[in-house]
Amino acid sequence: MSILRVVCLSVCSLLFLAAGSAQTQSEIMIDQTFDPAGATSLVVDVTDADVQIVSTKGSDLSVEISVWGSDMERARKFFRELNFSVDLSSDKLRITSDKQRRHGPYWRSDGSSIDIGIRARIPETFNASVRTIDGNVALDHFAGNLHIKTVDGDIDVGSVVGSEEVEFQTTDGDIAVASLDGGSIHARTLDGDITMGSARGIRVVVETVDGDIILSAAEGDVNAKSVDGDIAIGSAEGKFITLRTTDGDLAALSVNGTNVTAHTMDGDIEFGSVRGDKIALSAVDGDVVLESAQGELRIQTDDGDISVSQMQGGSSVLQTTAGSIAIRQEKGNVRAIGMDADIVLDLVSPAEVDASTNDGDLIISLPSSHDAQLELAGDDIVVDPDLPHTPIKVGDSRLSARLNAGGAVISVRTRSGSIVLRPLEQ
Repeated sequence: MSILRVVCLSVCSLLFLAAGSAQTQSEIMIDQTFDPAGATSLVVDVTDADVQIVSTKGSDLSVEISVWGSDMERARKFFRELNFSVDLSSDKLRITSDKQRRHGPYWRSDGSSIDIGIRARIPETFNASVRTIDGNVALDHFAGNLHIKTVDGDIDVGSVVGSEEVEFQTTDGDIAVASLDGGSIHARTLDGDITMGSARGIRVVVETVDGDIILSAAEGDVNAKSVDGDIAIGSAEGKFITLRTTDGDLAALSVNGTNVTAHTMDGDIEFGSVRGDKIALSAVDGDVVLESAQGELRIQTDDGDISVSQMQGGSSVLQTTAGSIAIRQEKGNVRAIGMDADIVLDLVSPAEVDASTNDGDLIISLPSSHDAQLELAGDDIVVDPDLPHTPIKVGDSRLSARLNAGGAVISVRTRSGSIVLRPLEQ
């Protein structure tokens, strides 16, 4: 998978209104306006209804509930049986209904359908808690604590700012968010995709069991998990960055964290730039490809290739069971281990180097002026004459030599393969 330049779509559609507009008839069943003095929260707990929340700059506090249907007599009767209630008590505006699901003669018995939509207009700084069963939830701009849960429906959000807590949860549906700026952010779906433009918080948790995750930009302690799906990130920055999927690819343009962890069982990992004090990337059945990295890097894959185009600083430990290893490293220690692997190391100013494979070839490129102690073991050993070296000990399939004035040890071993040391092309 190539690195995705992910762009999160702005939320501009209101799902339940789109559904309702397809119906031939509609009617407003409840239309109430309240005095917002003292009110701070909206609480919605309904069944078989879509919810739209509209934040206003003023002090508008009102609720409108409409019904759509090709058979309005049947639609009205079904609406009445749900017993919708709108009430303002103390500091909470409550919208509730019975927990009855659509059944009986009112629902699709003759191919007709019924849609119920709730539009709540609230002041911009309200808190909101919304729970629906079989309904979508949509809101544009919001400033306050926000909790949305739906059992069977999508969650569609514009921007949320200044919130201490933001929670989105759906069991069967997608979550789409343009931007989030708050404290604790948690988005979870069991069966659906999660798409976010930007998410900035103390902690950002995004989880799906069966679906993809797309984050344009995330800031904070970021934890993105999918069991069966891909994870694609434009940029992620925070102390702890964790990306995990069981069956899918992981892709990111830029990752910058103190501790960076990425793991997939069946898929590839492809990062543009990754920086961190500790970076741990692993794939069971897949390739790991980095354009650039800086920090203490550990990469492991059982069945896949490892490629690092530019290791700018720090140390690296690279291990594959069945695949190849290729890295260009500026400085620091290098350890490359393969069972059945070819290894190519382009080293600008390395410290200690330890490279080994059971069944494969090794090509090591070094500056001709580099000082090192060479310890080489393999069936066929070739040291380019342009690398000034002085043999110290020559044996059967072994060579110890001093490169220029000598220095840190470069140990290269293969049981069945060749070793080539050559000048580094700058």
